Amino acid sequence: MSLTDKNIRNPFSSIQNKAMSMSSIANEKSDYARTATSFRNFVSQKPDSQFPAKSGRYHLYISYACPWASRCLAVLKLKGLKKAISFSSVQPVWRKTKESDDHMGWVFLDSDTEVLGADTDRLNGARSIRELYDIASSNYTGKYTVPVLWDKKLKTIVNNESSEIIQMFNTKFIHVAENPSLVLHPPS
Repeated sequence: MSLTDKNIRNPFSSIQNKAMSMSSIANEKSDYARTATSFRNFVSQKPDSQFPAKSGRYHLYISYACPWASRCLAVLKLKGLKKAISFSSVQPVWRKTKESDDHMGWVFLDSDTEVLGADTDRLNGARSIRELYDIASSNYTGKYTVPVLWDKKLKTIVNNESSEIIQMFNTKFIHVAENPSLVLHPPS
Protein backbone atom coordinates (compact mmCIF):
# COMPACT_ATOMS: atom_id res chain seq x y z
CA MET A 1 0.00 0.00 0.00
CA SER A 2 1.12 3.53 -0.68
CA LEU A 3 0.12 6.94 0.67
CA THR A 4 -1.76 7.55 -2.56
CA ASP A 5 -4.34 4.88 -1.75
CA LYS A 6 -7.72 6.48 -1.12
CA ASN A 7 -8.27 4.69 2.19
CA ILE A 8 -5.08 5.94 3.78
CA ARG A 9 -4.83 9.55 4.94
CA ASN A 10 -1.52 11.26 4.28
CA PRO A 11 -0.41 12.69 7.65
CA PHE A 12 1.73 15.27 5.85
CA SER A 13 -0.95 16.64 3.52
CA SER A 14 -1.66 19.77 5.58
CA ILE A 15 2.07 20.52 5.84
CA GLN A 16 2.47 20.02 2.10
CA ASN A 17 -0.50 22.33 1.41
CA LYS A 18 0.94 25.05 3.65
CA ALA A 19 4.35 24.72 1.99
CA MET A 20 2.74 24.94 -1.44
CA SER A 21 0.79 28.07 -0.46
CA MET A 22 3.99 29.66 0.88
CA SER A 23 5.76 28.86 -2.39
CA SER A 24 3.14 30.89 -4.22
CA ILE A 25 4.50 34.05 -2.57
CA ALA A 26 8.15 33.35 -3.40
CA ASN A 27 9.67 35.16 -6.36
CA GLU A 28 11.49 33.59 -9.31
CA LYS A 29 14.78 33.46 -7.38
CA SER A 30 13.06 31.44 -4.61
CA ASP A 31 13.44 34.34 -2.22
CA TYR A 32 10.56 35.13 0.09
CA ALA A 33 8.68 38.13 -1.31
CA ARG A 34 7.15 39.97 1.65
CA THR A 35 4.03 42.00 0.90
CA ALA A 36 4.49 45.77 1.19
CA THR A 37 3.09 47.26 4.38
CA SER A 38 0.37 49.91 4.47
CA PHE A 39 0.80 51.93 7.66
CA ARG A 40 3.93 53.99 7.18
CA ASN A 41 3.69 56.89 9.64
CA PHE A 42 6.66 57.97 11.72
CA VAL A 43 7.10 58.94 15.33
CA SER A 44 8.75 62.34 15.61
CA GLN A 45 10.70 64.15 18.31
CA LYS A 46 8.65 67.27 17.56
CA PRO A 47 6.10 67.60 20.39
CA ASP A 48 3.40 69.02 18.10
CA SER A 49 3.58 66.19 15.53
CA GLN A 50 0.76 63.69 15.02
CA PHE A 51 2.91 60.96 16.61
CA PRO A 52 5.27 62.57 19.16
CA ALA A 53 7.95 60.41 20.80
CA LYS A 54 6.39 60.31 24.27
CA SER A 55 7.04 57.68 26.88
CA GLY A 56 4.00 55.50 27.56
CA ARG A 57 2.10 56.46 24.40
CA TYR A 58 2.97 53.47 22.18
CA HIS A 59 2.50 49.72 22.25
CA LEU A 60 4.25 47.11 20.12
CA TYR A 61 2.23 44.07 19.04
CA ILE A 62 4.37 41.08 18.01
CA SER A 63 4.44 37.36 17.47
CA TYR A 64 7.48 35.45 18.65
CA ALA A 65 6.93 33.27 15.55
CA CYS A 66 7.48 36.23 13.20
CA PRO A 67 11.15 37.13 12.61
CA TRP A 68 10.32 40.71 11.59
CA ALA A 69 8.31 41.32 14.74
CA SER A 70 10.89 39.57 16.92
CA ARG A 71 13.66 41.85 15.69
CA CYS A 72 11.58 44.89 16.70
CA LEU A 73 11.18 43.45 20.19
CA ALA A 74 14.92 42.73 20.36
CA VAL A 75 15.72 46.37 19.54
CA LEU A 76 13.10 47.62 22.03
CA LYS A 77 14.72 45.55 24.79
CA LEU A 78 18.35 46.22 23.85
CA LYS A 79 17.78 49.98 23.63
CA GLY A 80 16.14 49.85 27.05
CA LEU A 81 12.71 51.05 25.96
CA LYS A 82 10.59 48.57 27.97
CA LYS A 83 9.46 51.30 30.38
CA ALA A 84 8.61 53.70 27.53
CA ILE A 85 6.92 51.33 25.05
CA SER A 86 4.80 48.42 26.20
CA PHE A 87 4.45 45.25 24.16
CA SER A 88 2.37 42.09 23.92
CA SER A 89 2.43 38.95 21.82
CA VAL A 90 -0.20 37.00 19.95
CA GLN A 91 -0.23 33.20 19.85
CA PRO A 92 2.59 31.72 17.73
CA VAL A 93 0.19 29.96 15.35
CA TRP A 94 -2.53 31.22 13.04
CA ARG A 95 -6.17 30.61 13.92
CA LYS A 96 -9.53 31.82 12.62
CA THR A 97 -9.79 35.58 13.13
CA LYS A 98 -13.58 35.79 12.73
CA GLU A 99 -16.34 33.23 13.06
CA SER A 100 -18.01 34.65 9.94
CA ASP A 101 -15.21 33.71 7.48
CA ASP A 102 -12.27 31.37 7.01
CA HIS A 103 -9.42 33.91 7.33
CA MET A 104 -6.53 32.55 9.38
CA GLY A 105 -4.21 34.97 11.14
CA TRP A 106 -2.56 36.12 14.37
CA VAL A 107 -4.84 35.83 17.42
CA PHE A 108 -4.53 36.76 21.07
CA LEU A 109 -5.19 34.40 23.93
CA ASP A 110 -8.78 33.87 24.87
CA SER A 111 -9.68 33.42 28.51
CA ASP A 112 -9.78 29.61 28.26
CA THR A 113 -6.31 29.00 26.84
CA GLU A 114 -2.74 29.31 28.01
CA VAL A 115 0.12 29.59 25.53
CA LEU A 116 3.61 30.37 26.78
CA GLY A 117 4.53 33.97 25.83
CA ALA A 118 1.14 34.89 24.37
CA ASP A 119 -1.09 37.57 25.87
CA THR A 120 -4.61 38.86 25.81
CA ASP A 121 -5.04 42.33 24.33
CA ARG A 122 -5.40 44.50 27.44
CA LEU A 123 -5.44 47.77 25.45
CA ASN A 124 -8.28 47.27 23.00
CA GLY A 125 -9.81 43.92 23.92
CA ALA A 126 -9.09 42.66 20.40
CA ARG A 127 -9.22 38.93 19.70
CA SER A 128 -6.89 39.17 16.70
CA ILE A 129 -4.45 41.46 14.93
CA ARG A 130 -7.12 41.74 12.24
CA GLU A 131 -9.41 43.52 14.74
CA LEU A 132 -6.67 46.10 15.41
CA TYR A 133 -6.45 46.81 11.69
CA ASP A 134 -10.24 47.19 11.61
CA ILE A 135 -10.08 49.69 14.48
CA ALA A 136 -7.35 51.66 12.70
CA SER A 137 -9.08 51.66 9.30
CA SER A 138 -12.61 50.43 8.63
CA ASN A 139 -11.86 50.09 4.91
CA TYR A 140 -8.50 48.28 5.18
CA THR A 141 -8.13 45.44 2.67
CA GLY A 142 -4.48 44.38 3.02
CA LYS A 143 -2.77 41.69 5.06
CA TYR A 144 -3.01 41.66 8.85
CA THR A 145 0.65 41.49 9.81
CA VAL A 146 2.88 41.97 12.82
CA PRO A 147 4.74 43.93 14.02
CA VAL A 148 2.27 46.69 14.76
CA LEU A 149 3.34 49.91 16.47
CA TRP A 150 0.11 51.15 18.06
CA ASP A 151 -0.68 54.68 19.28
CA LYS A 152 -2.63 54.28 22.54
CA LYS A 153 -3.88 57.88 22.51
CA LEU A 154 -5.20 57.96 18.93
CA LYS A 155 -6.12 54.23 18.91
CA THR A 156 -4.50 53.60 15.55
CA ILE A 157 -1.60 51.88 13.87
CA VAL A 158 1.41 54.14 13.47
CA ASN A 159 3.53 51.74 11.47
CA ASN A 160 3.69 48.05 10.55
CA GLU A 161 7.04 47.95 8.73
CA SER A 162 9.68 46.35 10.95
CA SER A 163 12.68 48.19 9.48
CA GLU A 164 10.99 51.56 10.07
CA ILE A 165 9.91 50.62 13.60
CA ILE A 166 13.51 49.66 14.37
CA GLN A 167 14.70 52.97 12.96
CA MET A 168 12.22 54.86 15.18
CA PHE A 169 13.25 52.87 18.28
CA ASN A 170 16.88 53.57 17.50
CA THR A 171 16.59 57.32 16.85
CA LYS A 172 13.30 58.85 18.06
CA PHE A 173 13.19 57.56 21.64
CA ILE A 174 16.78 58.31 22.67
CA HIS A 175 15.56 60.69 25.40
CA VAL A 176 13.75 57.84 27.19
CA ALA A 177 16.07 54.92 26.33
CA GLU A 178 18.13 53.28 29.06
CA ASN A 179 20.85 52.65 26.43
CA PRO A 180 20.66 55.80 24.27
CA SER A 181 24.18 55.48 22.81
CA LEU A 182 23.62 51.93 21.56
CA VAL A 183 23.14 52.15 17.78
CA LEU A 184 21.19 49.18 16.41
CA HIS A 185 20.28 50.49 12.96
CA PRO A 186 23.05 50.66 10.39
CA PRO A 187 23.53 53.95 8.53
CA SER A 188 21.78 54.17 5.16
